[in-house]
Amino acid sequence: MIGIGARRSLAFHLWVRLTAVSAAFTFLAVGVFVWLEISDSLDTAREQSAAQAFAAASAQVNSANGSSILPQDRPNGAGETLGVVGVQFLDIDGSVTRSVGVLEEASALAPEALIDGSLAARNHDIRLSDGGFQPESIGPLDLLVGGDFGAVHVVNRPRPRDGAIGEPPQPGFVRVVMRYDDIAANAQTLLLRSVMLAGGILAVAAATIWVLLNHFVARPLRVYNATARSIASGEVTRMPDLGTHEFAELGQTIDDMATALRHQASTDALTGLYNVRDLRTRLPALLSEAANAGQPLTVLVCDLDNMKPINDTYGHHAGDVVLQAVADILRTWVPNGGVCWRTGGDEFVAVMPDTSPETSGRLAIELREALRTTGIDLPENTVKISMSIGTATYPEDGETVDALLTAADSRMYESKPGRQTTALAPAV
Repeated sequence: MIGIGARRSLAFHLWVRLTAVSAAFTFLAVGVFVWLEISDSLDTAREQSAAQAFAAASAQVNSANGSSILPQDRPNGAGETLGVVGVQFLDIDGSVTRSVGVLEEASALAPEALIDGSLAARNHDIRLSDGGFQPESIGPLDLLVGGDFGAVHVVNRPRPRDGAIGEPPQPGFVRVVMRYDDIAANAQTLLLRSVMLAGGILAVAAATIWVLLNHFVARPLRVYNATARSIASGEVTRMPDLGTHEFAELGQTIDDMATALRHQASTDALTGLYNVRDLRTRLPALLSEAANAGQPLTVLVCDLDNMKPINDTYGHHAGDVVLQAVADILRTWVPNGGVCWRTGGDEFVAVMPDTSPETSGRLAIELREALRTTGIDLPENTVKISMSIGTATYPEDGETVDALLTAADSRMYESKPGRQTTALAPAV
């Protein structure tokens, strides 16, 4: 099983995926660009070769002695050079009357069949070889693979210039074989340079994506993770505001969840009062504040006297109703600054800062009277509840939390036996 430390980070996984997508789009774009550029170069070469073919035919017609006077290679706008391989004069019926060039008359420059009075395949691409040429449809992929390519053009025989010595004017055709000298090499060079450029762009994009992911994703997550661990350890803190909308929402959600969990951890689910866990952390803080301020602090330990008969007679659901009613009375009774806890079963603790023993005694009497005179409605009956209360005041009865709780608990039990007969007193 892979441990947490061995897992790749979210930023790394995002970086790999985004880089892969960037690479796919980059090389797709480069491929389309190279394909279109080579197609344009091939179209340009075809147009240039057609013009060169007519020029070559005119040059041969106007030759003074009928020898091979082929035009010199000329660079075209796409960077290729076009050369004339051979010229062949054809009669109106397609028969060869004269050939000029390096190709054999019987093989490479054989006449084509007549179709409706005109030569078939008047212009087409070819692949050149030592023995001649073969008609072949040329595309960008063929140029990238490499080879010697050209074109065959069949034009109507041009008229000779006035005063030219050579062939007399006559109908027929001139068949010109052209070579695309550099178009395949240029296509391969274009591909190589484009791939190198795409690789450079991709490297810069990958580095940029990595930096951005680490800054805008990994760094905030590390900060949030550290803060979340602090919250999980019990530290009361809030998630930092990192300025981005999604992370701000995540931080607020975690803060709300932490607040809810702290509330659940410190609150009694039945009564809504604070629980014993909260007592262990809050009471020492309240005692420290009282000591620093030089003020008294009174602790009350309370226990209901007649909960067992109620549970036995009416059931535990009725006991829950009684506990909830007692909690409501405690919340109303406790003075400002005071805190109440349910510490378990039918036991409660109240703390009143800056309260003297005299005042706390009076407040305890008021609480007993409020409970004694308040009827609690149950489905089967209305009952009243009584409570035993013990008090202890800092610093007279102790200077520590344990000392105060022990003193108050002891006094609560001292007051209990004389009031046990009030159990299950019906409301009047």
